[in-house]
Amino acid sequence: MPGNHQERGSEPTRDEVVPMLGEARMVVPGIQSLFGFQLIAVFTEGFRSLDAVQRLLHFTSLLATLIAIGLIMSPAAHHRLAEEWAATARFMRISSRLIALAMIALMIALTIEIVVISDFLFGSVLVDSAFAVAIVVFFGGLWFCWPLATRRPDRKYD
Repeated sequence: MPGNHQERGSEPTRDEVVPMLGEARMVVPGIQSLFGFQLIAVFTEGFRSLDAVQRLLHFTSLLATLIAIGLIMSPAAHHRLAEEWAATARFMRISSRLIALAMIALMIALTIEIVVISDFLFGSVLVDSAFAVAIVVFFGGLWFCWPLATRRPDRKYD
């Protein structure tokens, strides 16, 4: 946080924990909305027209979304139960990793869904693969490569 010059490895302040939990809370509605649409899709007439591979891919995406939900909501449960509401460096490390893993699961879910839609629309492995690569590069670049390339050298809680 600006103006906070704690040394690396020191305990975080409440002002550092609250934004981290807020980041997780910002992602939850989007993941839950995706999950809702994925569930509804299974009961539509169009879903029945998908072939077995496309339905299996959709189910795999649904599972990846469930994993993302579990991971993104875990920091709050961990903070409440394991840390007894304390702001610790351990909590910050665990939570940051859980949120990053949730974003990976979400990226997988979104990529698979785009592949299913692409396959349904175009029926081309080449087009499906191009969309899959584009989605992974886009989200991987925005969510991981760019932040890692620009992170502050004085970062804490590694």
